[in-house]
Amino acid sequence: MVEYSEVAKRVRTALANDERTREFGIDVVDDNGLVTLRGTVTSRETRQTAEQIAREQKGVIDVINDLQVQSDEVGRVVIPTPPKH
Repeated sequence: MVEYSEVAKRVRTALANDERTREFGIDVVDDNGLVTLRGTVTSRETRQTAEQIAREQKGVIDVINDLQVQSDEVGRVVIPTPPKH
């Protein structure tokens, strides 16, 4: 069984309770108040929101935001239409 620090628990709970971040299952690691966020979100705004939520929690000294932004457009290939003659 993995034991999480109280700081990590607070951050995880706050992220899970916020409708803007709850669907992403963001991983939270705490090292004596230095919180690292890991995972994938779909926008820069969500990435920033998650960091702000983490910073607001009691016991958080600093946040390393390792969240990756992956939009729905990733992997989509756009083939230009050939010019008509």
